[in-house]
Amino acid sequence: LKSLLKRGELLVAPGVFDGISLRVAEKVGFKALYMTGFGTVGSHLGLPDAGIASYAEMVDRVRVLSALSSVPLVCDADTGFG
Repeated sequence: LKSLLKRGELLVAPGVFDGISLRVAEKVGFKALYMTGFGTVGSHLGLPDAGIASYAEMVDRVRVLSALSSVPLVCDADTGFG
């Protein structure tokens, strides 16, 4: 990610929330991805993004998605887990 940012070019990182959205974004050719907290909580737990997901649940989602990704993945860890 650091080397991509150092280029000084616009870096578009679409929001992904599960394995399918990640695979589609990679297949299209994006060089970085963003794990959206809202989409991740909604698709995994079926809940709104209102601080309901636990730290452990968010870390689990990061583990799953980062294991699938071949490009840098920036993650929104949800409410206050910064």
